[in-house]
Amino acid sequence: IIVCNFTPIPREKYRIGVPRAGQYKEIFNSDAKKYGGSGMSNTMRKTAKKPWHGHNNSIEISIPPLGMVIFH
Repeated sequence: IIVCNFTPIPREKYRIGVPRAGQYKEIFNSDAKKYGGSGMSNTMRKTAKKPWHGHNNSIEISIPPLGMVIFH
């Protein structure tokens, strides 16, 4: 799952639909301190049985301002 935020406003508790139930791990975050960012990140996210974006399951994530996160 790749999510981009092209605004200067951080998005917290942002819900996205996901294709499968289970857990999602953040594997890349452009706002990580090692890239010069603020360090806004996500822990492991467990899906909710809440339909969203045409999928039966969803997760809530934080998206850094002007940033991108990737989950697997």
